[in-house]
Amino acid sequence: MKSIILFLLLIPYIAASQCNPSGNGLLSADVSGDTLILRNDTVTRNCAACYSMGISRLSSDTLIWMQTDIGDVAYCHCNFDLSVTLDSLSPGDYVVKAYYTQASDDDTCYIGSVPFTITQPESYAAPKVINQWQSACFTVGLEESTSAFERCIDIYPNPAGDILYIRNEQDDTGTVVISNLNGQLQISTIIKNQLTEIDLANLSPGIYFVKVIGERHLKSYKLIKE
Repeated sequence: MKSIILFLLLIPYIAASQCNPSGNGLLSADVSGDTLILRNDTVTRNCAACYSMGISRLSSDTLIWMQTDIGDVAYCHCNFDLSVTLDSLSPGDYVVKAYYTQASDDDTCYIGSVPFTITQPESYAAPKVINQWQSACFTVGLEESTSAFERCIDIYPNPAGDILYIRNEQDDTGTVVISNLNGQLQISTIIKNQLTEIDLANLSPGIYFVKVIGERHLKSYKLIKE
């Protein structure tokens, strides 16, 4: 638990821009007595995202929900459901403004706002955050570019058995990273030659993501392991 913080001055979040509006998800506020549950359903974030979610007060009737990314940068995108519960709000009409930060940059992104009303007298002396929740990652896409260089990189066979080959005609050094649908690392190896062989024998049959990361380039693939 942590006590809600009263902001006496305007905070930097208000100047933030809206980032990736298509991935902001559905914002809602559920009230039960003097308890508020804020939900942000099906938001698109990087697969390695882990959020610390805090509530602060901008004014007597306006709250800030800040979703702070404390994860690592990943080259895939996931859907997450996020929620935070605030207990013991005094009666009144409120609006909550929601923001999030990204691990890859310092910008604060505006998600949206939602109004709610508290009618029941508060049970305790001060509001407290009593719960925060983050769903498991559901992978929905990969970051990828289409430069001429990347057309010289290929993986095969696909579907694959126990061996996967990475063909790199540019002979560029780099790394091959294979992750599962939850963004969890399974294999990481160095590209040393124009043809790199990767042992997949320990991977269970299923769908995986392969990232070929060069010195200046990135190429991503969906791999089927049979």
